[in-house]
Amino acid sequence: MSIKFYNLEEQFLDQQAELRRTMVEVASSGQYFANESVAKFESLVSRLYDRAACVATNSGTSALTVALKLAKLPLGSFVAIPAMTYVATANAVVAAGCVPICIDIDEHWLMDYSMLMDYLDKIPNISAVIVVDLYGQGVEISRFKKMCDHYNVKLIIDAAQSFEIMYDYYHQIDYCDSLALSFNPLKNLGAMGNAGAIVSKNYSYEEMYSVCTQGKQNNNVIEPGLNCRIDALQAAILNVKYKVYDDGQLRKSEISWYYRHELANLVEMPERVNHCTSTNYVFVIAPKNPDMVKLMLGIANIEFASHYPMPIHHYDAFKTDTDFAPLASQLAGRCISLPNHWHLSDDDVEKVIMTVKAGL
Repeated sequence: MSIKFYNLEEQFLDQQAELRRTMVEVASSGQYFANESVAKFESLVSRLYDRAACVATNSGTSALTVALKLAKLPLGSFVAIPAMTYVATANAVVAAGCVPICIDIDEHWLMDYSMLMDYLDKIPNISAVIVVDLYGQGVEISRFKKMCDHYNVKLIIDAAQSFEIMYDYYHQIDYCDSLALSFNPLKNLGAMGNAGAIVSKNYSYEEMYSVCTQGKQNNNVIEPGLNCRIDALQAAILNVKYKVYDDGQLRKSEISWYYRHELANLVEMPERVNHCTSTNYVFVIAPKNPDMVKLMLGIANIEFASHYPMPIHHYDAFKTDTDFAPLASQLAGRCISLPNHWHLSDDDVEKVIMTVKAGL
């Protein structure tokens, strides 16, 4: 029997009675956008992020684009992003009329603080910084906040992989202009389609909602907006699935700790950030012989994923003359994400570890 990388079918079966009932209620209401389920979900996220304003969106990419549009950045200016991230981070920057500039990563595989400072010193038209909480853990955000304030640039968090993490017992939202979340089906809290949210203490709900609804405000359109509201069905599903979220996260944390304990001295992996909690979104390793490890996993019928095939600055669409990211360049393509979901048995986890060790 194979060990699956994701557990989407099992998630549905765990709560199928309530999920089916909820979906019928939304379908019967005739309100597929302006539904009480949306307000309930936005209220939930707001409460979890220290009562910040929250508008639910149709994807994490849309949420990040909204964050950039709210910042009113100069067209054509640079936005600093980590070289190792999902392509959506760069696509959102381009959608907002700016140019992504890639910053190398550090030992945590997160944006390198020193290199960012060097870029801010040397490149005058960087207007914003997007830090990405890769694999579920975030940067030491207070340091980045101080730096961005000093250089008068906006600070945005791409929290697509890190729903509900904390920094030194504080909410990340206290340090940034805005924060973008993703709730696509593969995230720790996932809908049954695309979903996301934009969260901020700097912008009002009305400002964010206007950008998400074509720029409409008081029967007028002052500035162009987007069409990126969440649909009521996804919001309703997320309200139900959040009820078991903490239990799932506890199990993922146990599995991640055990992977790290068994593999830490055998294969390269991101170091933990001591100041920040982690959602353990995926557990990633970077073996020097990735093809052999992948072969062994395949023979053992263990599903895996490869995040990411190349760093952002190697894609033709995002190359610039200023990008220099050697660590991201040597890591990307070697990364293997191991199964790490709460339906794995202890025997499944042991099998994954033994198989990886055999391939190293």
